[in-house]
This record gives sequence, structure tokens and C-alpha cells, in this order.
Amino acid sequence: MAIYTGVADANGDFTVPFSSNYTSGEKVIVTAEKDSATKTIELHAPSEVIGAGGISFSGSFNNFPTNIGVITLSGFTGELAYGAFEAGNYSGNIFRCATGLIIGSGIEVLADYSFNGWPSATSLTLPDGLLTIGVSAFNFWNSLQSIKIPASVTSIGDYAFYSASMCTSLEILSTSLQIGSYAFANCSNLISIKMHATTPPKLLTDVFQSLPSNCSIKVPLASVAAYKAASGWKTHSSKISGY
Repeated sequence: MAIYTGVADANGDFTVPFSSNYTSGEKVIVTAEKDSATKTIELHAPSEVIGAGGISFSGSFNNFPTNIGVITLSGFTGELAYGAFEAGNYSGNIFRCATGLIIGSGIEVLADYSFNGWPSATSLTLPDGLLTIGVSAFNFWNSLQSIKIPASVTSIGDYAFYSASMCTSLEILSTSLQIGSYAFANCSNLISIKMHATTPPKLLTDVFQSLPSNCSIKVPLASVAAYKAASGWKTHSSKISGY
């Protein structure tokens, strides 16, 4: 409990000068004195606001949300639910206008369709500690320029990055994962893929469908033969070389 004191004005009114150190939800007793008379009231200091600062963005409020920039998510933990930040079909939808996304640490699972259909987003930052990227999680990110998958990821769902048609580079730091069907299909400008896994990740159906002929797939030098012989990868054996 804390006690705050102050001097009432001529009308008997007073302002409580809360400090920055009070404990959330604590009971506060305030006593006012005037002409030998006193009045006591009980207050409760505000509790912590859940979610404060959880979603922020760059840009401006001018013609909102047309001029917003990169959306940053912070303070979230565990799993983002099915379709949590899916863009709607309306042109003024905030997620259709965003130019990028930064997902802060704490998120381990991006459920199916969690960020489906952000057509204006050119950048994406995924957090270390992320384990699962769900089905169509980033489906139809048509303006995305590059993709970097953290080392912690163990599963990329079907159609996860389907039709990221402006993406030119993909780097997968994970050394143990499964990549779902059509996960990077229709990424027709993808010319650079870099893998860090020494054992070729398991690919389901047509993961890299529509990969351009000039795409270079770089893998650990000692694993070139393994990649060229692995199911799914051998379809692109001419593009595979070591680093």
C-alpha cells in the first residue's frame, strides 16, 4: 500500500500525484485536509494493460491505412491462431496496405493462414525460436523480395509462401525440417536459394514448382551429391552446387 499526500485547492479539490513506482492493482489511501476537516478515499492503482505495445507500425495516419509501413508484432508468445492476421478482400484492409512485417520473439507456431494475402508487403522478418510455419501462412505475398527461414524451424506447411512472385532470394538456415507441397511454388523470380542443412530436407510435392531456369541452389559442399540424389531435389540437380 502507498500513501500519497497533496494540498487541496480553494474549492477543496485535489490531484493525486501517482509516482512511477506503484504496484499494479495496489490499494491507495488518499486523505484531504481543509480547515481541520479531513476526507479520506480509497483508490486502486491501475493494473497492467495486457497487449500494450503489441502491434505497432511505421508510416503515417494520413489516409489511414493507405500510408502505413512495416507492422511490428511484439509481446506475443506461443501460437498465433488460424487466420490471425489474414488480409481480407477489401482494399482498405490494414494488412493489405502494410509494406512489411516484423514478428518479435516468443512466437513458436504460425498457424494455417495466419498472414495469408498481404499483397503490398516487400519485407518479412521471422523470429529465432519459431518452430512451425503453417499451411498458406504467407500465401500470395506477391511483393515480397526475400525470405529467410530461421534455424529453429522444423516444419514449413503446404503453400506456405505460394506465389511470392517477386521474391528473388531464399535462405533456409534450418538443418532439420520438412517442407510441404507447393511451399515455394510459383515463386517465378527466385534466382538464389541457399540451404544450410547437410542432410537434404524432405520435400513433399512440387515444392519449387515454376522455379526459373537461372536459379542457383547453393548447398554445403560436402552435401552436393546427397542433394542431387534426394527425392524432390534431384528434379533441380542441374541448379545445385556447393559453397
